[in-house]
Amino acid sequence: MDQYHFLIGEFSKNSLFLPAVASAQLFAWFAQIGEPVERYGSKRGKVVKFSQKNYEKMLFAPDADSIALFSARIVPPTKPTSS
Repeated sequence: MDQYHFLIGEFSKNSLFLPAVASAQLFAWFAQIGEPVERYGSKRGKVVKFSQKNYEKMLFAPDADSIALFSARIVPPTKPTSS
C-alpha cells in the first residue's frame, strides 16, 4: 500500500465554502512542511498524479464536494523481484 502525507477538505453544497481559498490553504500547509504536492484525489476516489489543469477542472466542477492533496510517496514503491 502506498503511503503519503495528505490533507482532505470536505464541504457541503450551498455552503459559503470557497474551493479556491481552501485549496490555497492546503497548498500553503504543504509548503510550510517543505513537501510538494505530487498527487490529488480524483472525483472517482483514486489518487492520481498532480496536474494543475486537471486539478482545477475537478476543483471547480459543480458536483465537487471535497479536496484531497497528497505528498510524494513516503515510502518509495518497490520493484517486483524476479524468482
